[in-house]
Amino acid sequence: MTTAEETLADLAVSHGGRLPEQAGVSGTVDVIVGTSDADRRVRLEWTDGRVTGASALPPLPAGAATKARSSRARGAGAGAGAGAGAAGASEPAVGSADLTLTIPADLARAMVSGEVRPSVAFMRGTLKTTGSNGLVLGVLGAVDSGASSGGADAGAESAFAAWAGEAAKLAG
Repeated sequence: MTTAEETLADLAVSHGGRLPEQAGVSGTVDVIVGTSDADRRVRLEWTDGRVTGASALPPLPAGAATKARSSRARGAGAGAGAGAGAAGASEPAVGSADLTLTIPADLARAMVSGEVRPSVAFMRGTLKTTGSNGLVLGVLGAVDSGASSGGADAGAESAFAAWAGEAAKLAG
């Protein structure tokens, strides 16, 4: 049986692989959609502005990603509150990627409906990020340019919003 996270990983590669190339926008990006029952997680591999790989990560208890981000912001030390043991010793801890994007389910729905662009959500502070500032700007620029390029994803706000909306739908 395919998990919601595996479905989301497949969608991320399908949508993100069609984004316009942007040299230097490369790294690992964890995308977490927070819902009332769990934090849904997928790790994306970005290469030059496109999603070239994705892997499903086990969900965390609802709110765990936000707690981990808050612990790191307060300087609680490496791994503190990051859920390193919660999902199993072999699973990547929250915050171990180059960039982590955390999105509430209602924001994910607003992005996929076209009410909010991912870059606007970031500027408003409703799309939370930790990690590389340069990578977040590159990723947001890539997904926004994918939405405005008139390509295969022109009907959706962006490939990222399509992914986030599917995460919200699968999460309930």
